Amino acid sequence: MSQSPQKLQVLTSDGKLFDVSAEVSKEIGLTQSWLQQDTGDYISHLAGDEDCAEPDDPNVLPLDRISAHIFGIIVKWCEIVAANRHVDYTENCELLQHLLNEAHALDSTLFDVIVAADFLNIDSLLQASTKLVADAINACNSVEAIRERFNIPMPDEAEIE
Repeated sequence: MSQSPQKLQVLTSDGKLFDVSAEVSKEIGLTQSWLQQDTGDYISHLAGDEDCAEPDDPNVLPLDRISAHIFGIIVKWCEIVAANRHVDYTENCELLQHLLNEAHALDSTLFDVIVAADFLNIDSLLQASTKLVADAINACNSVEAIRERFNIPMPDEAEIE
């Protein structure tokens, strides 16, 4: 029986390798499923360049749908949540807004975080990110304002019919 690793290696869609602590990986539901599968003996550090990994390495969790930029935000989120279990829903939303501000994130980044949180099975992040989108929509006073805020083009008359 193999022991759980102290760190999990994750390879993002753009080839960046992250070492994720066991504490952070507990926040990510997908990693728990992956760790429970038979992945072979875990190697905590790859030989050679630590920023690159072979895509077929059984000791590296590939995330084909998530970029390094988005995964970096998610790792920061999970580190803070893991260290502060007492944080409530409102504080989670404020925390996410702060992380997005630090990353100089656009609305498109927030949507990427939503997709990644859903894929990675991080419920608290999914709730906080969708709440931020809902708040942004509620702050708009018209459909046109929502279209402008989220860069949604007006449909052509042919599309409407």
